[in-house]
Amino acid sequence: MKGKLVLNALAFANCREQIPLTPIPGRFMRLTTSHCKVSLFALLFFTLASCSNYEFTLNDRTVYDPTAFRRSLSFSDPALDACVMAALVEANITSAGQLRQLQCGPGEIRDLSGLKVFHRLENLGLANNLIVNISELTSMTSLKQLDLSSNDILDVSALSNLPELKLLIAEGNSQLRCESFSDLLKEGLEIRRPKHCKY
Repeated sequence: MKGKLVLNALAFANCREQIPLTPIPGRFMRLTTSHCKVSLFALLFFTLASCSNYEFTLNDRTVYDPTAFRRSLSFSDPALDACVMAALVEANITSAGQLRQLQCGPGEIRDLSGLKVFHRLENLGLANNLIVNISELTSMTSLKQLDLSSNDILDVSALSNLPELKLLIAEGNSQLRCESFSDLLKEGLEIRRPKHCKY
């Protein structure tokens, strides 16, 4: 649920006046205009940092909306869209770079288009879906663990462009071409192949 905090220029206008403070008996201090403005901006900054679910407006103009990023995303596959949106809301994700792990399976995902926006994703689970084409993953160079088990994938050679990949699970893809693993053979990468590719 998104809250809303509204600020008005009147609060800043009041900073023109000096505000009397008496923090110590017998002493009299004044909070100057610059002190007041700094305090207001500091309050706004810390509030923004701690309340990621709130929309902030100043003079009826939105200055921060945590849902703007989610609304900017576009996935042609409804099952993928539902999974991603649920993950973003649950983890209070407000930018693509914040998402480091995503589990979308089992489900009925067929098309991965749009997923590459999450360029810092490290752990991706897509097991038990209906995926055939994984070309969308070729630019996700931060991936370290990738679970593609029990899909309809035909070729995994596109994953050779993922330098950080340490674990690839491809079991259960009965139509996968075994020769496509040849480009993935490198030190430090564990590959779990479907049964017909183990010998």
